[in-house]
Amino acid sequence: MNHRVIDSGDLELIHFIYMDEANNPFLSYDPMDLVAFGPLFENLVREGRTYLLLDGTNVVGTYELRLQERRSSHVATLGSFAMHAAFRGRGFGAKAIEEIVDVARSRGVRRLELLVEVDNPRAIRFYERHGFVKEGILRGAVRRAGERHDVDEIAMARLL
Repeated sequence: MNHRVIDSGDLELIHFIYMDEANNPFLSYDPMDLVAFGPLFENLVREGRTYLLLDGTNVVGTYELRLQERRSSHVATLGSFAMHAAFRGRGFGAKAIEEIVDVARSRGVRRLELLVEVDNPRAIRFYERHGFVKEGILRGAVRRAGERHDVDEIAMARLL
């Protein structure tokens, strides 16, 4: 599997993955059309830390890797890890997470952390199977559009 930083030509692809009904509730962006997503996407491109996961020429998913600084320069945060609908449930996620760990490790990361919503048990089990440990709860950390209650997030990390 290859990884590459997203570029301006990936707008429709990232929008498709982020707005997929199975992915969207657990990502940072509420549902929106392509036009509304455009400025947010351009910001992701400028930041240069959102990647596509490719199996040959097929895009199987995406993720963000934020490297920390100064005394935490050995820490990275994994975010927006989402699989393309056509590749979910086929083992690509397991391969992808291990490759993301390898990429992080190659950049000097010794701690990879993430947040996962408490109402996403499938993702919680997935991360636990891949060595991530629950470290705490962020109460009321997320409110999705159209919902009347806040959702807690679980802080998880894997030491590399």
